[in-house]
Amino acid sequence: MRGLLLAAFASWAAAAPLGKARVFSGHSGEVYGVAFSPDGRLLASCGLDRRVVLWDLGTGKQKSQLKGHSGTVAAVAFSPTSGRLASGGWDGAIIIHDVATGAGRAIKAGGGRVVAVAFSPDGGTLASGTGDGIIRLWDPATGKALSSLEGHGDLVASVAFSADGTKLVSASWDGTFIVWDAATGKREGTGRGHTTKVAGAAIGADGRTIASASWDKTIGLWDWETGKAKALLKGHTAPVNTVALSPGGRWVASGARDGTLRLWDAKTGRQQALEQGLKSVAAAAFSPDGKWLATANWDRTVRLYPVGD
Repeated sequence: MRGLLLAAFASWAAAAPLGKARVFSGHSGEVYGVAFSPDGRLLASCGLDRRVVLWDLGTGKQKSQLKGHSGTVAAVAFSPTSGRLASGGWDGAIIIHDVATGAGRAIKAGGGRVVAVAFSPDGGTLASGTGDGIIRLWDPATGKALSSLEGHGDLVASVAFSADGTKLVSASWDGTFIVWDAATGKREGTGRGHTTKVAGAAIGADGRTIASASWDKTIGLWDWETGKAKALLKGHTAPVNTVALSPGGRWVASGARDGTLRLWDAKTGRQQALEQGLKSVAAAAFSPDGKWLATANWDRTVRLYPVGD
């Protein structure tokens, strides 16, 4: 009987979409952003304490701290190619950090506080989202401005490139997300459907599935090629801060001010996992291999969850 129970437990554990979290403590204030390095060995986090912390995921310990911002650090992103990390802050600055040495170069972004940053897949372009509703594109090697994309009417809360680098999706407090041609800067279309602020948007590896997170307490899944809504995911009881799509396209992760992290099946729209008591989940990110999910939390922690198949 004991053997049967152990076998049943092992089967259940293998099927569980989220495992027990590893909790990283070190920030002295709310944590607002997380990002994995391209090789999945490092995790960067940032927040109210004006610091960027690099965590060694092999040991679970802090590797280093990167400083330079004079205000809250809202977002971090690793370059896929160059060993750089970009951070954006409420001080209106973007800092390009050398991960190995800790040296940093500041860019005065303009447009108020910087709340979102993202590298293109080839590492040649950095996108930023700011309080004035403008997306700015930068050369991360030189810090020079390349162009700006105008179309939103309020703060740009998130920016993300498609896996092939051809598209850029932005989410805004104006209640929309916009898909842009990353090469030309031309607006391909505007996604409407939420009733209030859109706090995050992500584009799937297939280049056509878009997930959006809104303060209307829902997550939208959209087919960009047809322009139709695939699903509206409901369950959160407070504004949704963040949404992430797993690299393989199976999972949608969402975090909200209700203190929960939820994992959804991207095909069926059904909730598969629920983590509670996190105060507020500000950001979520999947590792490059899709085996881990990291969250930035207002309880001053970073949490790392193993993700099942």
